[in-house]
Amino acid sequence: MNKIKIVKFVATVIVGSGTTTIANSIIKNNVAPANLLQQITVGGASVVIGSMAATATKAHTEAQIDALVTAFENMKTKDNEFPAPA
Repeated sequence: MNKIKIVKFVATVIVGSGTTTIANSIIKNNVAPANLLQQITVGGASVVIGSMAATATKAHTEAQIDALVTAFENMKTKDNEFPAPA
């Protein structure tokens, strides 16, 4: 596993875990199921919403890391193209 993949893995685990925690906390603090059926449906929806949010933040985090790596690589290879300061 190369360094970029390791960074992506660590970053997405951190972001995904935080995202899921935030989504579940928002639901828990704002929804009061009145009966067993509502508890089951709210619980199921909470899992799905947390998972969807984590998936979206994972894709976004990986894209941002890719953009950063690309910008850094372009900076390294194009150093000679910038005019010298006057």
